[in-house]
Formats: sequence, C-alpha cells, structure tokens
Amino acid sequence: MTDAPKNIVILGAGFAGVRAALDLAARQDELADHRIVLVDRNTYHLFTPWLYERASTGSPVHGLKIPLASIFHGWPVDLVHGEVQTIDRTRHQIRLTNRVNLTYAYLVVALGSVSNDCGIPGIAAHALPLKTYADAERIRAETEAQYRDFLASAQPTALFQVVIGGAGTTGVELTGEVHRHLKHLAQRLGDGEGRFVVKLVEAEDRLLPGFPDWVSRAAHVRLGQYRRIEILLQSRIASVTAHTVTLTSGDTHQSPVFIWTGGVRTNPRVGADLLGDGGRIPVNRMLQLPNDPDVFAIGDNAGPSGGRSKTECPLTIQNAYAQGSAAAANLIRHIRGQPLVPLVIDHPGFIVPVRGHWAVSTIGRPLVGHLAYWLLRLVHLRYFLWILPFSEAVRRWYRRDEERHA
Repeated sequence: MTDAPKNIVILGAGFAGVRAALDLAARQDELADHRIVLVDRNTYHLFTPWLYERASTGSPVHGLKIPLASIFHGWPVDLVHGEVQTIDRTRHQIRLTNRVNLTYAYLVVALGSVSNDCGIPGIAAHALPLKTYADAERIRAETEAQYRDFLASAQPTALFQVVIGGAGTTGVELTGEVHRHLKHLAQRLGDGEGRFVVKLVEAEDRLLPGFPDWVSRAAHVRLGQYRRIEILLQSRIASVTAHTVTLTSGDTHQSPVFIWTGGVRTNPRVGADLLGDGGRIPVNRMLQLPNDPDVFAIGDNAGPSGGRSKTECPLTIQNAYAQGSAAAANLIRHIRGQPLVPLVIDHPGFIVPVRGHWAVSTIGRPLVGHLAYWLLRLVHLRYFLWILPFSEAVRRWYRRDEERHA
C-alpha cells in the first residue's frame, strides 16, 4: 500500500489501541494532514471480560468479537489487517508478516500481552492459556472431550480433574464457570451430580492477591460453597505434563486439563530492543519513550521508567483505556508543539464476577452479590456505548444477556 509521509500508526486494537484511535479520530481537524492507521492481526476487537464464559459454557456471546469496521464506521481511521513482524525506529517503518510496509511519523504501541509460563517446566507445552478467542475455543473443546473420554473409561469412584493455575481475576472467574459448565455437562451426559473436581491453585495465601482482603475472602467463600471446587493456597506449581500437575510440595494432581492464568508478558512482536528491565516498554508520565518522543506505548506494553513504581502502570482494562485516551491527547499536543500532560492514574475500583450472576465490587461502597453483578453489566454497557453506535451497542449487550440465559 502507499503511505502518506505523516502516518500516525497505532499497533493493536485492544482496549488501549481502540480508545487512542477513536480519540484521535474525534479530533481529526487538529491533526492537519496526518493520517490515522490502526493495525491488528484480527478484524475484530476482542471484549476480553467475556472470554472466560466462551471458554466454559461456549455460549455464542454476541459482543465478544466486535468487528473493527463497526467500531470505526464513519471515522477517519484506516484499518490494516496484519501482524507486526518488525519495528524499525531508525527508518520509522513497520513491517508486517504479510509483507505490508508502513511508514510512520508517530507510533503508538499497544500490542498487548501474551501468556507467560514463568519458567515452569511443561507449562508452555501442556498448559491451556486464556488470552485469545482461539484459546477459549480450545479450553472448552478440550474440557468437554476429556470429560467424555473419562466417563467412557474411568472407574466409578474416580474423579475427572481440571486444574487452574493462578487465582487472579481470570482464574477465579474461570473456576466458577468451568465448574458450572461441568455440572451441566454431567447432567446432559447422565453422570448425575458429576464425577469431577475443579482445583484452583495459587502460590499466595489468598485468592485475588493485590485486592483488598475482604474481596479475597468474599470470593473464597463464594467458590468454597460449591461441592467439587477445591482451593489450594500457598501452593506453587513445580512442573506440568500432559496428565499431571506437580506442586513444589511434591503433591501430584492427575489432570488431563490444566489451564494457566498465572502470568503474562509483553507481546514479543514488540521487539526486544524496546523492552526495559521489567519486560515492558519504559515510558515517562506522558506515555512517551524518553529517548524517542515520537513513540508512545500504552496498555500492557507500557511500563514505568526512571525508578517509578510498577503501580503507576497497572495491567488493567481501566488503565489501558485511560492510557489510550491520554496518549491520544498528548500526541496531538506533541504535533502542535504544546506542553504534554502527565497521566493521572484514577482507580474507580473493580468488579470481579464469581460464578453465575454474582460478583464483588469495590466501586464506591463495597458491594457483594447479585447487585454487584448487575452493576458490572451496566459497566459493560457503558463501554459498548463508548465504542459503538447506540443501537448496535445495546443490541450486542442485550443479545449477550439473552444467550447467557438460554
């Protein structure tokens, strides 16, 4: 393709990249002759908060894959389908794996993260991560296939085991929904109450490390009330094979399905030369590379520089979204020769769903139960309204709810 000399290239259409592109497009009149280009390997924006449901129940969640063409319809954003191969900052060029070359005047790196095996033997080869739509499909298919095989050949007293490593938000959410799905599957396959157990393994002494203690306790109580869910705290995974998970204590758990949610790292497509000691791209408070002010990094790719605390760049959707907006505003200031504004971190709180229509919320006053879950639904609706026309936002949000109740 032919490139204009003043491309603003955004790499990645996750939460940060989409927000940056929309904010820039809304202020196109301030960009003079600059052209906004959004690059992603997919033709859709993945709404990851619903990914764990696809991995468990398999319900056709309507809002999970949102076409980029729908989000940017009518906006001055050029969509390029392709995966980054190299970033050449000397020549200001991006090379994609499909041999497309893009020249940029300004670059926003928002390529997100991938699963990190944390150096644990066997995880890369045998664990099922949950970062992409394909990951969710694989988890669901593998769980169902292995359970069917188990019922066809196992002894009557044996239990089918699914082990989930890592009790952060994804691990907690997934534990509840995998248990829920297996219970329904057992009834459908004539296995009565179900000869299965879902084990959640966490190295720390509580679920949801990093959250307030009361949130961890509430999630623990919620999961603990269900038969066939086991929570193993202060339990580190030593190694994984195709059918076993061994802990550092020496305990071994027979499990044909092991799902790993215990860590992430920067997408390697970013390139090692951009990464700092923490494995992320060091940026200043304006989200620029200190030694290359025409390059911004946001979302999971952005890390603190100059001795700043990691808590200034948390790996959360809220932070990614805020960074996307802040980077767009600062990029416009940079183009216009105006002073840039440091990002101010604002944490309104979190909502963690824990099996079914139940959640824990730290937004405003502490809230636990069904009301917290419906607050989460409204938060999701607000996001859809931010990125889509009103009718399509409501349709995708509402149809998802119909499918979940079907």
